[in-house]
Amino acid sequence: MARFACRKGYFPLHKGNKKNKNETDKEESAENDDAISMNSESLDEEMSDSEEEEEEKQQVVRLRDLKDCKMEASTGMNCPTKALRKKKYSRAVKNNRKFREEINTNIVSESFDVILEEAQLAAGEPVFCQNCKSVFNKYSKLEDKCDNEEEKEVPVEESLQRKPPSQEEQEIDQNQDPLDEQTWICEFCYQKNKVMIEKEEIPTNEYVHYVLGMDEDKMRKDNDTNSVIFCLDVSGSMCVTTPVEGKLKIKGDKLKELQELMKFSDGSDQFYHGKRNHTYISRLQCVQAAIEAQIIEMAEKSPDIKVGLVSFSNDVNIHGDCSDAPLTISGDKLQNYDLLLQNGIESTETHLQKPIREVSDKINGKLYELEESGPTALGPALLTSVAMASQGSAGSSVVLCTDGLSNVGLGSIEGKAQEDALEFYTKVADYAHSKGVTVNIISIAGEECDLETLRCISEKTGGDIQRVEADKLTENFANILSSPIIATDVKMKVILNKGLEFRNEDESQLNQMKNIFTKSYGNVTAESEITFEYKIKSKQELESNVDFDFEKLTHLPFQTQIFYTKLDGMKCIRVNSHQQEISTDKKEVEAEADSELLGINCVQQAAKIANRGDFRHAQAYMKCTRKYWGNNTNNLSAAKEVKDNLRKIKGVYGMLQVQNDKEELQKLGEMDKEKEPEMQSMVGTSPPFMEKIMREDGTLNKEDSASMTKNNKISYKKPNVGGKRYRSKLDDEATSKLHNMNKFSSKRKKL
Repeated sequence: MARFACRKGYFPLHKGNKKNKNETDKEESAENDDAISMNSESLDEEMSDSEEEEEEKQQVVRLRDLKDCKMEASTGMNCPTKALRKKKYSRAVKNNRKFREEINTNIVSESFDVILEEAQLAAGEPVFCQNCKSVFNKYSKLEDKCDNEEEKEVPVEESLQRKPPSQEEQEIDQNQDPLDEQTWICEFCYQKNKVMIEKEEIPTNEYVHYVLGMDEDKMRKDNDTNSVIFCLDVSGSMCVTTPVEGKLKIKGDKLKELQELMKFSDGSDQFYHGKRNHTYISRLQCVQAAIEAQIIEMAEKSPDIKVGLVSFSNDVNIHGDCSDAPLTISGDKLQNYDLLLQNGIESTETHLQKPIREVSDKINGKLYELEESGPTALGPALLTSVAMASQGSAGSSVVLCTDGLSNVGLGSIEGKAQEDALEFYTKVADYAHSKGVTVNIISIAGEECDLETLRCISEKTGGDIQRVEADKLTENFANILSSPIIATDVKMKVILNKGLEFRNEDESQLNQMKNIFTKSYGNVTAESEITFEYKIKSKQELESNVDFDFEKLTHLPFQTQIFYTKLDGMKCIRVNSHQQEISTDKKEVEAEADSELLGINCVQQAAKIANRGDFRHAQAYMKCTRKYWGNNTNNLSAAKEVKDNLRKIKGVYGMLQVQNDKEELQKLGEMDKEKEPEMQSMVGTSPPFMEKIMREDGTLNKEDSASMTKNNKISYKKPNVGGKRYRSKLDDEATSKLHNMNKFSSKRKKL
């Protein structure tokens, strides 16, 4: 259901009358009241919990800059020549550039749980605008021909209530083209569309449901049930232990075996050098306990689903429902995409036929027989698991649990270019998406597994990414499997009036006028909710439109089209159409703001910006939003909600700062030796990490610099044709946090 942050939209340029120059200047000034400025140096500081702390930190930054400037002016340190002083000035200006962010309440959200709600079932097919592809809706208007052959715009209801034509008029009308009888002027793009709409086809509700047909590939068969495949890493690193307070008895413990071996020792006491009152549990034991808990629960609550197990180290073992001996895939087969896919599909005929209620004990028994050894064939195992899940009904899922980089077979990340692995995982993601399979990834903290490369699978299929401590796995497994898929192959289109445009969205997902957003979401749950920010276009753009006058509008139309396939294979469109009143009273609008939606939006928008690689802009958005609402007295509850949510992602702000520092360090490592004097001139304006490689006298510590550059080589993406910059690769913790920020919603507020 569409949800606006405010009942009215705030557009300061919408005044309605012509103004003189002074009034226009005041109007433009009022428009900029929502813009908050933040310089680059202040973004290097941590995000504070209060306005007083924030102001104090910014004051420290200003004093530090002033001190550096005075010292350089008096001593000429690090700037012995005019050319170097010029370079230093240019860099200082760049480092201290202003970030300007507009903060407003023009926000709308759409939740996918609207798919489950009742709506008017359309009698016919949707009528699309020939230009912008909006759908004729409750608020659309028709033009009828009057007796004097002039066109007059009338509401739909009035056009339907006209007296029926006489017999003579009907005879005349039969000789006319029926398409001339009605004209729909699109309320979004003002295109004139010739339409034929019967009375029963006129929508009378804001929510309309259209049925398009059946997807034969995804039609649920009588014996089809959901499948859940656990894809489990059993490589050598899974034996790493975690201390848990207390003496615990756990399954999979090798203590008895060790005691048997101790019979052959000299009898002396031997202890592991650790905490005596703690139990050391391996990562594999934690995963085994988590999966066992889920299998027991599924056997009770969903006894008919099929559950399979796939383990991988230097090869891939298909255990399935554990009714038969496992199938092993190894050697050159791990490099063959088609063979892995076919093996996964065919294995379901022999290894995934029984429901969980019949095999839960067998699966749990096999689970505790697994042992850690060897490298990590993650890519081949994941493809095999997706192929197995694809044979279940739409909405089946794969849960991948790993603690390290893929280094064997297809998708190997170690020693290869990122693009090679990314191409493979993108191909797997496309296949999973086409089959309605959701891929969830759980990464165990302590090792890096390059979640940034793997996340394309979860994002394409609507899955989750969690990076957790080993002893917290049970809770996270439960969270992932608690939200069932409600629709597959989901695509959303959001249409604004041509006088508006979206903010902070990926340009590849917008049309040329930036008022139509389109994105594929794969599989969705009822928790899924997306927020959008929008704003009025520039005055020049509005004046260039000759087909409408924005200042004469009193309401603005909004439309969301959700294309999706139900779990039974039925293809549908859900069309949600709304209107929002226009206001120029900022205080009135903010006083009525939905505080919860404002808080959700600030988290999602920051994630959108950061996921594009613009970490500095994301930091600026977070700080500017906090500063704006921190000083806002029009709606105290909204201000509190925004600040509370920003406090939840305070750690993410620090992670983004680390990414910025990585980029600067990468640039430093690539500098030629000839530019060493320029590097020396960066004292006083460089990021915090630079202090670690500068001596107290301001000169460069070459040994530390070389050491840090060598030990912190960061792989990064080259800029594309239109790119302005590269960005360093996100670590797993940051990737997981940003992914969950994207999924932050009113039903899912845990990060």
